[in-house]
Amino acid sequence: MTTDPSCLLINTFGVLTYHHSRVAQWADAEVDQSAPQITTNPDGSKTVITYRINDDGKKVKVTQKIKEVVVRETVNKSVAARKKWAKFGAEKNAAPGPDFRTTQIGDPVFLRLGTSWKALEKAEEDKAEEDKAKERDDSSTLKIMQLNEIVTEDMIRDELLSGFGYIVRCNILRNRETGRSRGMAFVQFASETAAQSAMDHLNGRGYHNLILHIEWSKPRK
Repeated sequence: MTTDPSCLLINTFGVLTYHHSRVAQWADAEVDQSAPQITTNPDGSKTVITYRINDDGKKVKVTQKIKEVVVRETVNKSVAARKKWAKFGAEKNAAPGPDFRTTQIGDPVFLRLGTSWKALEKAEEDKAEEDKAKERDDSSTLKIMQLNEIVTEDMIRDELLSGFGYIVRCNILRNRETGRSRGMAFVQFASETAAQSAMDHLNGRGYHNLILHIEWSKPRK
């Protein structure tokens, strides 16, 4: 019989006792995991050190820095009462509230009730597009409105604006849910002169049964 010397112990009575080293490591890891080391930092935050076994069977050290922030909120009385319920099972005798070492809190989701939510969503999308435009150099960008729903970016590039110079970008605003055009596009030309020429020639003209309205994406000073 072959015996691994690292797993063989001899007691005082000369009896051979076998001890599996991997079991000892696993047990040590369990002790380490159940007893995290918590240190309070000068800034009020806490450093939590724990150990776990990775997929390769090796014990690794995990360091987390936690800062507690007090947030006051107004909730329904029944909700406040539920928060005071005693925990049970593995969390029995634990402190109130979620344990941030094992629980991740998601972003709040707000419910909007009413019939005007589509109008609000459209206003938010328009504002988001305007905010993006403010971050770019849009001195040569036009906002084309009252476009027919059948019009695509390629039609704008190759059909409507093909004779006014190079187009840097062309984006049609679309509904998030349906993907249908909202009848508005932002077109950036290579030069402000080309953009001015396109606006002078096409503003107020008909295109696919609708009258185009074209203006600068940013108000001129």
